[in-house]
Amino acid sequence: DDTLRADDKAFFLKVRDVVQAAVSDATFRQTAQKLQKTLGIRLTGDPVKTVEVLAQRFTLNDDERSGVLRHLIEDGQLSGYGLVNAVTHYSQAVENYDRATEFEALGGRLIELTAQEWKGLAEPA
Repeated sequence: DDTLRADDKAFFLKVRDVVQAAVSDATFRQTAQKLQKTLGIRLTGDPVKTVEVLAQRFTLNDDERSGVLRHLIEDGQLSGYGLVNAVTHYSQAVENYDRATEFEALGGRLIELTAQEWKGLAEPA
């Protein structure tokens, strides 16, 4: 009994440490700054083409592409931030849990894009 309690306590302390590191103040600020930068990225091209490029680059099917486009237009924010929000907002409509989680992760990947990668989305040819 004592050994199991000690193992459980050690496990939960490790979990606590991992969670604290993941959401540390510095990490939070860094992520917030990256997200804030997406506010300044204007989607100057055709939003349909922007979402088509996104769909090709990140392998979205037609229904997913349409769903992301619908959220982008409904939210009315034609910026990198708006595209990130459209992707993560669409994840809430995805019935398959694993696929919905992939959309949440895609939102995180988008805020990590380089300026050149954003340019390919914001100004599609």
